[in-house]
Order: sequence, then structure tokens, then C-alpha cells
Amino acid sequence: MTSCVHVRAALLLATALGAAPDATAQGYSCAVASSGNLNFLIYDPASPSPATASGTVTLTCTHLAGAVQRVNWSMELSDGGSGNCAARAMTGPLGNLDYNIYKNSIGGGVWGNAGCGTFPVGQLSVGPGAGNNTRSVSNTLLGRIPVGQYVPAGSYGEILTLTISY
Repeated sequence: MTSCVHVRAALLLATALGAAPDATAQGYSCAVASSGNLNFLIYDPASPSPATASGTVTLTCTHLAGAVQRVNWSMELSDGGSGNCAARAMTGPLGNLDYNIYKNSIGGGVWGNAGCGTFPVGQLSVGPGAGNNTRSVSNTLLGRIPVGQYVPAGSYGEILTLTISY
């Protein structure tokens, strides 16, 4: 007979916009859309595969006036309660459940912030003319709970803040 501990794990992502410039003065406007929270559903520590969950965040910028506009952007994710983006942990009824969030894939590295130096950053160019007035960038937040964490059954969670600056 095999015994399993099932854990419901959810991660609430709060999206915050950084200091957005005045759209009229800058000649562009931007908007953010996200797929919402990451929910790992049921975690089975005896499973041969880690539990995963994913979500997407998209920044879309639109040209409003003037010449081509170059929009520098970044997407930084808070450390969570551990205070360390490399070692995040969701809290539960009697302990913690280790997990982390990665940029687009495990190979993309941990999604962090300026403190750990690992976060998506780039530039969008929007300008006048057909096909050039709107540009978007999307990134996937991939959550992963490693196998073999035998913690008490219950709900585990953490709130992280995703700050998008442009």
C-alpha cells in the first residue's frame, strides 16, 4: 500500500505597473494583460514529476504621435516571504513548500528582480505606418514545485508582486 500526501498549492500574482510616463508627452501608451494566478492544483510528493503551473503576462504598447518611440521595459517579480528569489517557499498549515518561478522555461532561469539580477527586460519600437503602430511582448511565468517534499496536507500559498515598468 502506498500513502500519498496531497497538497493544494496556489500562488497569487499581483500585477503592479511601475512609473508609467505621460502617454501624451511620450507619444505612446502601454497596457498590461495577464492570465491571472498560478494554481498548482494538487501536489503529490511521491510523483516522479515536479508539479507545474504557468501563466502569461503581456505588455502592449501603441504609437500615438510623433516619430518612432522606443519603449524600454522590465518585468520584476518579488522575492516572496523567503526574501530570496532563488529559494521561494509557500506557507501552509504546519510548514513550507519550496517552489520557484522561471522565465518562460526552466532553462530560462529563475524569474527575479534587481536584487538577484534575473528578470525579463527589453525594448519595443512603435511608430507611424501600417503594421508598426502596436507591438507586444509576452513572457510565461513557469512555476515548479520539486518532488519529494512530504509536508502536512492542506492549502499552501504565497503572494508575489509582478512589477512591469516602461
